[in-house]
Amino acid sequence: MTSQVGSMDEARREIRRHAAWAGRRHPERDRAARLVRLTDAMIDELEQLNLDGVERVRSEWRTRLAFLFSGLPFPYEPWLRAYPSPTEVLDLLFDLQGRLLEMKRAS
Repeated sequence: MTSQVGSMDEARREIRRHAAWAGRRHPERDRAARLVRLTDAMIDELEQLNLDGVERVRSEWRTRLAFLFSGLPFPYEPWLRAYPSPTEVLDLLFDLQGRLLEMKRAS
């Protein structure tokens, strides 16, 4: 039993080493994947707002979007009204995701 535990520990260490190596090898692809996950979460929230009949997103979305834009690996100048509808923000996020997925494929 002890040798099995030792083998499991060694396998875990090897997986961690490989994950760290892969992360260093494809940092732009990993960055794009993280940003896609972030936009996915935002899209889920906005879709729920749409289903709930919300007409305008709250002002806190400006801060969230600014945070997202600051982490983009390419220049992006969005155009949004002061209090956009959930659909307007969704359109913007879908545009961003398209660019991120293209970047991820290219790397």
